[in-house]
Amino acid sequence: MMVNLVFYTKHDCPLCDRLRELIHESLGRRWAEQVSITDVYIENDRELMKKYALRIPVVLYNERILFEGRPDAQTVQQALAEIGLTTP
Repeated sequence: MMVNLVFYTKHDCPLCDRLRELIHESLGRRWAEQVSITDVYIENDRELMKKYALRIPVVLYNERILFEGRPDAQTVQQALAEIGLTTP
């Protein structure tokens, strides 16, 4: 089962880098090969900038927001567990 996450981000975004690290740490090797992360740079799209500029990073799964802003490791693990990617 391949899972695609959509990662709304922008260039030079330390919060985005940290969330990406938390996702990879939470997934571990067991799940990493089953997850595809599609980066969407919001600064390339005026509508996305309006919608997400103050909320990034934002990660979606099946068009549902899994995380945004500054989630902690526990929040990331719980959200990934809810979609079947880790154990809570």
